[in-house]
Amino acid sequence: MKRKGISLPIDMLVILAIAVIILIAVVAVFMGVWSPFATNQQARANFNKECQVLVNTGCTQTPSLALCKAANGIVLNKETCDSDPDRLAVKKGCGCPGL
Repeated sequence: MKRKGISLPIDMLVILAIAVIILIAVVAVFMGVWSPFATNQQARANFNKECQVLVNTGCTQTPSLALCKAANGIVLNKETCDSDPDRLAVKKGCGCPGL
């Protein structure tokens, strides 16, 4: 008496392979591996890190050059804070109280 294994049609194997690829892509998006999403997350993380330095000083200092550069694309459209409205926008973006 011979036992026979499970036989799957080729169509089912192709569908299963496509489903696995889609699942891996979805997991990659949520883990931040995919480039456009990862770049945006990294920029936001840099901005938050630099904001923390400003907030720890009580928001009394002017935004640093690193903070202005990190704010580019988040609260500013340039890498410098060379005017008072730009500095104020960065401080507001950092959540400084009383602004």
